[in-house]
Amino acid sequence: MISSSGSSTRRFRLPGAARFVCTVTLIACAAACASTGSSGPPQPDREITPIGDLVAREKKLDSIGKLLSDLNNDIRAWNNYFLAAKSDEEKARGRLMETHITTVAHQRRSEIIQELESGPLNNRIVAAAALGFTHDVEAQSPLLAALDDKEDEVVSNALYGLWLLGRSDTPADRVCPLLADSHDNGVRTQASLLLMSLTASGAKDGCIAPAARLHLNDASPAVRVHCTLILANVADTDSEQAIIDLLLDTEPLVVSAAARSLTLLSSNDAHAKGPAARALVKAWVLAKEPAKSSLNRALIEMAQKNYGHDEKEWAKWAERLP
Repeated sequence: MISSSGSSTRRFRLPGAARFVCTVTLIACAAACASTGSSGPPQPDREITPIGDLVAREKKLDSIGKLLSDLNNDIRAWNNYFLAAKSDEEKARGRLMETHITTVAHQRRSEIIQELESGPLNNRIVAAAALGFTHDVEAQSPLLAALDDKEDEVVSNALYGLWLLGRSDTPADRVCPLLADSHDNGVRTQASLLLMSLTASGAKDGCIAPAARLHLNDASPAVRVHCTLILANVADTDSEQAIIDLLLDTEPLVVSAAARSLTLLSSNDAHAKGPAARALVKAWVLAKEPAKSSLNRALIEMAQKNYGHDEKEWAKWAERLP
């Protein structure tokens, strides 16, 4: 229930499975993601208000409870489109919905910030996610402050909001402890997603690699994916063998992330290339689809040539490397 809305609704929380598929779209696993589900994205709980009508409606200033209730529904619907949209029409509808959420959240950001800082729990949970859509530097400080909230759901959505905000100056040292020490799956998932994004933008804080190493074998596949790519982004060659071990993971998307990470590590350190190449060939020979295709793509990228399905030629290439 959203406080002061006068009606009850489910508050926005990224479900574990949704978080997993959502985040792997960031690591070139779109083909695997697109294969899940066949019914298309669920329809939003209410019709999207055209922007012109939205501006007129917002002049009436809905109560903050009604605003957060509507944003809660819209963010959940947008998330479904983000995960499952297949046709151009569905993708366009998802973009329209994102623009709608951004417009509303930006216009009422001061009130949303106030709810995040001092509102009841349900309001804080929704406000943390909504502020990320503002893409406004004003949202960064309250989202960082929300990382100290006593409720894991608020912390998880604040991390998600910071990821949506997309600022490369987000301090990694505020995020590392949440990945390293949290017992909450949602918090670890969103912390690792945010650190993956920050390291892709060049973050090099010394806390990052140790935190990621701790969770290469996390119970959550999403966290394993993120941590593997974090270590590749920071060129942590000391983790090469641990990443190689993930080529035998039971989750194809983890295998794909490990293969991609090994190509990144070998491009930054020539000494890492030989062990990575031999491990990739061995894993590719043993693998079944869809992991087999991911491993083959990594081999082609690393070798800068394609030996097709010839196992002997791939083995010879790998053995020639130091």
